[in-house]
Amino acid sequence: MKNKVGIPLDREKLKTYIGIKIVDAYPDEAKEDDKRGKYAVGALGYRVIYEDGYTSWSPKEVFESAYLEIESLSFGAAVEAMMHGQAVRRSDWVDGRLVYYVDENEYQPQSDVAKTIFGSLVPYDAYLAMRYFDGVKFTVIMYQPPMHDILAYDWGIVDLVKEPKEEPKLTVV
Repeated sequence: MKNKVGIPLDREKLKTYIGIKIVDAYPDEAKEDDKRGKYAVGALGYRVIYEDGYTSWSPKEVFESAYLEIESLSFGAAVEAMMHGQAVRRSDWVDGRLVYYVDENEYQPQSDVAKTIFGSLVPYDAYLAMRYFDGVKFTVIMYQPPMHDILAYDWGIVDLVKEPKEEPKLTVV
């Protein structure tokens, strides 16, 4: 068996993969160093910058079939982003809500009951946490997404550098 460009393939070792990664990119035409296969200099595509700084060019149709803009993610893609250390939110969440992944760990017991049951450390499983504004302050709860959030395609990655740390000011009407 050979692949599309004629390279012999070992069918016994062949597996199917799906790749998920977060990249920065901008529309750009192929340059002399980008020529490969059927794509000539000037072909439409994207300049792609990977997390480690590596830069490459990708043909337009290849790039657009593999990547979604981070403002239009499915919940599944949002979960993948959270698993890679990102915080996410729905596009209509304008009140400071965001969701992030918390890995399994342990904490010191905060009550006599927890101390009696678990001893000096209370284990917990991984979960999704939501920061939200309770009317007075930001607080955190475990996030269990409702079906309309799971089926939405308007999840985006939060830029934590630009994210406000203080609570919103309440306006009494």
